[in-house]
Amino acid sequence: MLESFLEYLSLEKNYAKHTISSYRKDVLDFYAFMSGFKEDGSFSEQSLKLVDYDDLRAWMIFLLESGKSRRTVNRKMSAMQSFFKFLVNIEELVSNPLQGHKVLKAEKKVQIPFSKEEL
Repeated sequence: MLESFLEYLSLEKNYAKHTISSYRKDVLDFYAFMSGFKEDGSFSEQSLKLVDYDDLRAWMIFLLESGKSRRTVNRKMSAMQSFFKFLVNIEELVSNPLQGHKVLKAEKKVQIPFSKEEL
């Protein structure tokens, strides 16, 4: 399913190779995270049918606690949202567990004005 999704992004959505590579990594990162919850350490594409919003929220919290920025987490969740939407469209899933998900508010960066010497 992942390879079909990546092919769809390339051929039908005309996404850049870098974007497709990032989406692949994001989905595989989620697989790895979910594998940590299984006794046998496995997470298959068939297991995607059992994923719910709580699983994705747990991953989001894990990413934030690991030091990932909100922007990075939002990008990863966007990749997953696209992946689940694709799976719904090809009828592998009944519903998208990220439907209605709201992005995290971006961190505001404090801008320090130039000093008179720097101007």
